[in-house]
Amino acid sequence: MTEKSIDYFFEKINPNEFQNSFMHWIESVTELTKGQVIAIDGKTLRRSHDKSNDKKAIHMISAWAFIAGLGSTIE
Repeated sequence: MTEKSIDYFFEKINPNEFQNSFMHWIESVTELTKGQVIAIDGKTLRRSHDKSNDKKAIHMISAWAFIAGLGSTIE
């Protein structure tokens, strides 16, 4: 998706309707998972590749489990 299409999307939506729909979706996810959420984040370390030795960049994924507002990290 290009920046232009993202701009177009946000120009066309009604902010109040979007907020209401998003909040309804979040509430339904929270109800289904009984408040347990796992947030996942990925990163690629800059300059971690080595082209001369055909080594690709290092990719890291972190996961945080949130239960009733408490968080723990697994890396």
